[in-house]
Amino acid sequence: ALLTPEQQTAYAELQREERSNSARLMANSELLQMQSALGLSQEQQDQAFRALYAESERQFGNDPSDGFGQAPNFREMTERKLKALKGVLTPEQYERYRSMQEQQLKMVETLMPKGGKPGDVAIPQINILPVTPP
Repeated sequence: ALLTPEQQTAYAELQREERSNSARLMANSELLQMQSALGLSQEQQDQAFRALYAESERQFGNDPSDGFGQAPNFREMTERKLKALKGVLTPEQYERYRSMQEQQLKMVETLMPKGGKPGDVAIPQINILPVTPP
């Protein structure tokens, strides 16, 4: 082993902290989008952050019931967020948020290759034509 037991413990703790920080950043980023699009109250912001952070932690592998390192299933993640936020948002806000999520999901699905797994990304082909002098 390259690391001592103490270093292994410290490294594992560092990884946990990094996953937690990443989850917090992701939740804050989505909350900012929601706030600007939906005009959330302070109470709604607090409740939405808790729900989004829990989903982000699950995505980053802090939830032991979820398989860490697996490619995310974006449709399942979206459904879990919608379910968690249904009681937080007004019916109008919920419908707008659901619509926003569906648009994002469609965009993500267009980037994934047909028959590929969720971690794959389709890269569009770009043909560069030679420039001919006038």
